[in-house]
Amino acid sequence: MVIGKGSKTEPLSTGMLSALIQKILSKAKSFHGKKVLVIIPDTTRSGPTDIVFKNIYEALAPTAKKIDFLVALGTHPVMHEDRINAFLKISDNERKTVYKNTDIFQHHWDNPAHLVHIGTISAERMKTISGGLLIEDVPITINSKILEYDEIILVGPVFPHEVVGFSGGYKYLFPGISGPDFLHKFHWLGALITNPKINGVKDTPVREALNEATRLLNVPITLLCY
Repeated sequence: MVIGKGSKTEPLSTGMLSALIQKILSKAKSFHGKKVLVIIPDTTRSGPTDIVFKNIYEALAPTAKKIDFLVALGTHPVMHEDRINAFLKISDNERKTVYKNTDIFQHHWDNPAHLVHIGTISAERMKTISGGLLIEDVPITINSKILEYDEIILVGPVFPHEVVGFSGGYKYLFPGISGPDFLHKFHWLGALITNPKINGVKDTPVREALNEATRLLNVPITLLCY
């Protein structure tokens, strides 16, 4: 199911965006009684993440068993809690009261204790995906938090991207909350192909590689892109 709205001439107002988020979450599936993990970008990605954060919480908190958030840092530095609050436009007091039952985690790509191995993309498969540019097994590890929830919601903007073609979608899983093996091979494959052949291209070998990694997950995923 695809639900969306856009315009070439005017941006969505806050009210329009809020209504659209509510519609998506009510129509896409039932989150009632489920543990939900929402994966959000960090401050290196622009967009109304604060509005999306608040609307998802307001829509799901009353009926979901649990709703938490995980910042997809990739290899970016861990954010200070005050910076997270500023990014989401909530006060420290709101964090302790309104959102007291919600945890906001951050990804640690280089800490094996935070990761779980879910499979391997074989060298033969990587050869096919990359057109022979990369021929080696790629172990797939990901933040172990993702396996503790019934539903995953991926949130973030979609822009032309120099490594994958376009940002967004499953990229918030791989490399957003992935371990080092895929993370490094992801960027290396993009370098081998070169920027002019990737940036702004919808279907690229790098995108197929991260799609392949996502197929190893057995958790329902909802995409909320902007």
